[in-house]
This record gives sequence, structure tokens and C-alpha cells, in this order.
Amino acid sequence: MSLKEVGRPPATRRSTGLTRHPRLLAGGVSLLAALLSLTASWVPSYWSDEVATVRAATIPWSNLLAFLQHKDAVHGLYYSVMHLWAGAFGISEFSTRSLSALAVGGAAYGLVALGTSFNRASVGFIAAGVFAVLPRTTYMGAEARSYALTACAAVWLTVLLVRAAQSRRSRSLVLYAALLVLSTYLFVYSVLLVVPHFVYLAMMPRGSQRWRRWILAAVAAFAASLPILALAYQQRGQISWLSEQPVVNIWTILVEPFFDSSWAVAAIGLIVIALVTVRLARRREPPMIALTTLALAWTILPAIMLLLANAIDGPLYLARYLSFCAPGAALTIAIFVSRFSAKYQVSILILIAALAAPTFVAQRTAYAKNGGSDLAEVGSYIASHAHRGDAIFFVESGPATLRPRLALYAYPQDFTATVDIALVRRFDETGKWTFSDQTKTLASLDHSLPDYERLWLVEPGKGTACNGGANGSLLANLGFRLELSHSTHRETICELAR
Repeated sequence: MSLKEVGRPPATRRSTGLTRHPRLLAGGVSLLAALLSLTASWVPSYWSDEVATVRAATIPWSNLLAFLQHKDAVHGLYYSVMHLWAGAFGISEFSTRSLSALAVGGAAYGLVALGTSFNRASVGFIAAGVFAVLPRTTYMGAEARSYALTACAAVWLTVLLVRAAQSRRSRSLVLYAALLVLSTYLFVYSVLLVVPHFVYLAMMPRGSQRWRRWILAAVAAFAASLPILALAYQQRGQISWLSEQPVVNIWTILVEPFFDSSWAVAAIGLIVIALVTVRLARRREPPMIALTTLALAWTILPAIMLLLANAIDGPLYLARYLSFCAPGAALTIAIFVSRFSAKYQVSILILIAALAAPTFVAQRTAYAKNGGSDLAEVGSYIASHAHRGDAIFFVESGPATLRPRLALYAYPQDFTATVDIALVRRFDETGKWTFSDQTKTLASLDHSLPDYERLWLVEPGKGTACNGGANGSLLANLGFRLELSHSTHRETICELAR
């Protein structure tokens, strides 16, 4: 989609660098945004949700389709895309996360297009810059999950909405309806975007034909999305764990959806959003009133709707589920920044980037994911120390998302020398439709161990399964003694020999 097609600056306005080469400049901003998210994205270890992506991307298509009928249907389209992506580029932190980085670039380009459609190219460019450095963006842009793609789809869905409102042609609305369906199948909460879009169109005259056509397009898209909405409702039990977590509080509502863990950027961002809200009533320019209303509604309303749904039929709320609202927050901040001269605009962008820098660096450390995931460290240690034919056993205790067995699927190349003596059936072959393998317990391994001279045992935390308690006694009775014990960031790896 060409920026020149989205909107042109008024003829009376003096041509500037932003309007003279819009596509070239937008492409440059998009590239920089993608590269920023891509920078050091390969450093952090995979965590459990990303391992789910890797698993889904590497099992046979028939198994994946059968699995989605029972679990994770809300991620089915993303898993399918990643299946194709992995087939083309392989599985590694860089390859799987690069798709999210590219989506960040696409979203940045779309924000430029959105600003240009209101004859406010500068707002679009500032919004793209703010979006690129937002901590929520740099997190989802370095993660093998669907959130960055969902944010990109949200931006272009909004561009199509504005084009449809400004044009008499039906093409934009047809594309809008199609992308709304695609977005909902990509991540079901994307359907909440119809609420801010409704608010934006509500500013148009009630008798407008464009208004009526949008309602038809939205209803058609909703009808086409009913299968995934029904499946998501049926499978809502898979997020029942949210009821045991402190996922609804001031921090998770106001900060995490846009600013991740950066309180400094959050402080500036929330103040700016409040100021833009207060100043909305004082605006006199119709394009800026419409753009500001759209930006604020996009930032705020999906969260309100999700919190209401959570109160009625929860648990449903998690901060990262609202990642598609981050572009709206960036657009709101850009509207405020655009009031200043170009010199101050650049200074403010540099300030936001500087405040976000510590969070960006923290997001790209080895243990940045899920409170310190060290699956890569576990795999690396085994690959460096195990001999071909060694047995390996993972202790299955604690929360499923923190179990070291996940390393087998995250980094299978690190375990090629070892034999997984606990495995009975893989997760996609058990018929139980979970991400858990069917495995043996340590006590049931009596007849499995005689042929192995060395055993590697991996357990969560700093436990004593290697040489203490009931497990230690079992291993001693089987003739194994502890050779060495090594602690990773949050696991214990023991080498035992006969």
C-alpha cells in the first residue's frame, strides 16, 4: 500500500522532506524499527511459551491440526505460519524471533501511513519512532509468539478503516473485513479493535453510507470469526491458571501492556496520555480531533472491554494480551510530541529511547525470559559434557512452565548424544492434547538402566534428587553414585556413574 494512496498533504502546505519522499523515509523508519527489535534477540533462552511455538512448528501437520482442535486454537494460525517459516529458515532463536522483528517494522510503516492519511505525516513518523523504542515493542519484537504480528495487523486494520471512512469505494472495507477475520484468527482478542473503530466512526454523521457499510463489514467479519471464537471459549480452561496469579492490578493494567517493566517510560507515557485526553476537548482542527479520538480509544478501550469480560467470565486478562494496543499508545504520545518544534521532537524521542534503554538491555540478557529461563544453558552444558549413549532423566516437579524437560524441545540438537530414558510417548502422540509428554518416574526405571554406565539427571531448582532423599536412595540401589553436580541459573544437573 503506497503512502501516496493513503493520503496527500494539502496543496497549500509547503513540501518538506517528510512529504517529498514518504515511502523512502517510511521504509527507513520501518527498517530501523525491525533492526532494533532484532538486535541481540538471539541471546535470551527460549521460555515455555516459545517452546510451545517450536513444538507446534516442528510436529507433522496432521498432528498439529488434531492438537488445535483441543488446545491452543487461539494460536492456530500463528503456529501454521511458524510451521512454514521454520520449514524455510529452520529453528533457532534468531530465525523464530526474526518474524516478530519484521512485524514490528511492518507496524512502524503502517503508523507512518496512518499519520499521512490524516495529512499529519510528522505525527506518523514520530509514532513509528516511539513505537519502535517502547519496551513492550522491543519485548514482543524479540519473542517467538504472535503478539508482534497481532500489533502489525492492528495497525494496518486501522489504516484500512480510515481509508474506508475517507473513500466512497468499497475496496477498503472489503480488505478491512478480511484483515479483521485474519487478525481474529491470529489472536482472538484482536476482535476488541472493533470497539475503538466504532468510536472513531461514531464521529461521522449517522446517516453516512460509509457508517452503514462498516457495520455490514464488521458483522460479516464477526460471522466468519465465529468458529475460532467458539473454539476459544471451549478451550478457555487452559488459561484457568490466571486465577492464581496477580494479573489484574494497577501495574498490569496501566504499565505492562505498553511499557513492559520500565517505570520511567511508563511515567512519561501515562502523563502524556492523560494530557492528550484533557486537551482533546480544546482541539479545533477536525483531522486532529479524529486522529486523537482514534488513538485514545485504541489505547484505552480494548483494556476496559477485556477487564469487563474478565470480571464477568474470567480469568481472561493478561497484560501481554493487549500488546496490539501498544501502537495506539505510541500514536497518542506522538500527537503530544508533534506540538513542539522539530528540534524538541527529536530531543523528546531521544529522551524516551534513553529511558527505555535499560529495559531494552535487560530484555536481551541470557535469562531475560519468564523470570530467568535457562533452557539454553541446560542444553549447552549437556552438549559439552555428555558422551554418546549416556542416559538422561528430567525430574518432573514444580510448575509445568518451569520444568527443565522443555529444553529437549527447545534445543534438541544439544541432546542428540543422550538417550531420554523417561519418555513413553511424545506430547502429540499421547491423545491427551497437552504439551506434556507421557514419562516414567524415577522409581519405575529399575529395568531401563542396566545398559547405561552414565546417567545425567536434571531437576528444577537446587534440590537434592542426585544424592539425597528417596530419589538419592533409588539411584544408589541401582548402582549409581554422584560424580559431580552443576548448578545453572535455576536448575541442577548431576552426573552419575556406576
